Amino acid sequence: MSKNHTSFLITYNKHLILFFLLVLLVIVTINRSYFIFIHPRYNVILVMIDTLRADHLPCYGYKLNTAPNLCRFAEEGIIFRNMFSQSPSTKPSIASLFTSTYPTQHKVVYNNDRLNDDFVTLAEILNKNGYHTLAVNDNPVIKTKFNYNQGFNVWHDTDLTNADIVNKTLFQELDKDQKGPYFIYVHYVDPHHPYTAPQPFYKHFNKDYDGKVNGDKPISRDYFRDKPKELRQLKLFYDNEIAYLDSKIARLFDKLKQKNMYDNSIIIITSDHGEMFMEHNNLQHSNGLYSEIINVPLIIKMPYSKKKISVDAYVQTIDIFPTLLDILDITSENILMGNSIFSIKDKPNRIIFSEHLRLKWVNPQRSLIVGKHKLIRDLRNNKYLLYNIEEDELEKENILKINPESKSFINQMNLFLKEINTHYQNIKGSITDLDKKTYDQLKSLGYIN
Repeated sequence: MSKNHTSFLITYNKHLILFFLLVLLVIVTINRSYFIFIHPRYNVILVMIDTLRADHLPCYGYKLNTAPNLCRFAEEGIIFRNMFSQSPSTKPSIASLFTSTYPTQHKVVYNNDRLNDDFVTLAEILNKNGYHTLAVNDNPVIKTKFNYNQGFNVWHDTDLTNADIVNKTLFQELDKDQKGPYFIYVHYVDPHHPYTAPQPFYKHFNKDYDGKVNGDKPISRDYFRDKPKELRQLKLFYDNEIAYLDSKIARLFDKLKQKNMYDNSIIIITSDHGEMFMEHNNLQHSNGLYSEIINVPLIIKMPYSKKKISVDAYVQTIDIFPTLLDILDITSENILMGNSIFSIKDKPNRIIFSEHLRLKWVNPQRSLIVGKHKLIRDLRNNKYLLYNIEEDELEKENILKINPESKSFINQMNLFLKEINTHYQNIKGSITDLDKKTYDQLKSLGYIN
């Protein structure tokens, strides 16, 4: 073989090797980009709006435009039409959110109950996986004193101020430009009673009203039994609070866009429970498990999403934790009671289970939803109520005595309770003393009589 031929082959082979290296580099780059796309480091922003009924939002069919910004946000996300809280009270509801367990398991029920350290929270898992975990909370019933700050790098209790202060505190933290990704939990206490929105929202929907009801002064349920016009005014003061909070949610969205965090974040909007306006002869919450108290909104905006999706499947608070882990491809050794929303299509008749375990309060109950039926058990007298919630959304007609499946639903509830009690049975509840400041704060919210 001639020298020229040999030189040509060497040169050719060099170029061939370089070519294959270039192709390999392109393949690796493409695959890496694909991998990053499938397993991204998205921010997670969980917005908790205290005491927000789903059916008082226009995107859930309400006739007043209480929340234009939230509903504009819903146009870019997944709106869940049938979302249920695990409890009608903030304390157990948020404990269920953070741990994906039921109240009967985490045992955080009364005002001085404390979340046990043995539970591994969503924040702890995300923190372990590289997230900067940040919370700003305005409801004193879940403040650091009660150990809800497990897993958070930064937790601020703003102690019943208002949404402006919550935003200001959060924005100051965001301006520090911590290394991400972020997990942000922000808890606005509005529209919780008292319904006294700051101006100019105080009489946003009832500007000409000048009667006895003012949204602040406590008035007993007996007063409203035969006063539908006054009850309507009470609802409007509540709606005014929603409108005020909605305007502050808009500020939050603006800040996220300013920080280039809006599009590359998973943003979740939900509530801990709803509110009663005499639908079942009661006011406010923590007094049963009827639809007006546990049917809450859930809107999830995925990164870069601009399309609205409406989902009718039944979901619950404890599903948020496993759903986020599913999206972020994070595994957990925890036993989670909820399911990822992406797997519920395979569980059409799964059980939705809620509890109001404050036996010393009004209407302690357990409820079970399966298919189109909802069973409620009164824990004081062991009596049952059964509703067809597809045909009777307001839960007015008890069909327990006429439905041939009633006994089957009761057996299902007993078996389900027995099943979940096999998990976390060794974790005990714990309590802490209430200092005067916390006591006064809880009293102002109506948690203490």
